[in-house]
Amino acid sequence: MKNTIKLIGFAVLAVVMARVRQGRRRGNALAGVFASQKLLLILLAGTLIVLGCNKPTGGHTHTWQLVTSSGALITKTCSGCGETDGAPYTLEIGDTGPGGGIIFYVSTGGFTVTGTGSFTAHYLEASPENLTGGTGSDERIRWLTATGFPYPATTGTLETIGSGKNNTAIIITAESTAYSGNTYIYAARACSEYTGGGKDDWFLPSKDELDELYKANENAGISITGWFWSSSQYDNYSAWHHDFDDSGQSYGTKYYISNVRAVRAF
Repeated sequence: MKNTIKLIGFAVLAVVMARVRQGRRRGNALAGVFASQKLLLILLAGTLIVLGCNKPTGGHTHTWQLVTSSGALITKTCSGCGETDGAPYTLEIGDTGPGGGIIFYVSTGGFTVTGTGSFTAHYLEASPENLTGGTGSDERIRWLTATGFPYPATTGTLETIGSGKNNTAIIITAESTAYSGNTYIYAARACSEYTGGGKDDWFLPSKDELDELYKANENAGISITGWFWSSSQYDNYSAWHHDFDDSGQSYGTKYYISNVRAVRAF
């Protein structure tokens, strides 16, 4: 009887593997399931055991990956074995991004994220909630550390889409130089230290990036209200911020307190 079970088991295994190979050539759905999961079939004493990816244990862990340099195609890829969860597709405004945030800007042709390690991105996503900072858990925070003049020189920030990441680095460098050992969590620092979705590349949006978030807020049903800081300096005393209640962009003194949303580009 045991020998009969083994023979049946081996026969099943042979048929399954043949179908997988055949399905790969023909695009068979069943084979796609086996192939996409990289299943290993093991016959032990007549029992068919199915093992999936064990990095990590328990199956696949899919993370977002950009798979083309144009067309903004996205797929989820297993960090353990490299298999994807299906055909690539395009994210839309209002979708959830790889960092767990809200997609608010899509560029099929791509845009350049400036600064050290510049790259071409196709999307901007915003943190799902306002950040806290200041002395610890303040809901509205200053653009910088100082509560009065003089301010550290923050030169070189831009207003364009793609400049927010480098603006944030410029601000942090200026603040760190002026206030060594500073514990106040100002706007750019709050964004830089945010790790939503396990990502560590969040930043304070530039003036134009923040304006795109406002447009998405108006057109895609993303509910955001209040004043928000951008990372774009107006002059040494002021920086651009945006009123999401009436669409206005203006500049405010850097020691004013405003809301903060982190964004990231990918």
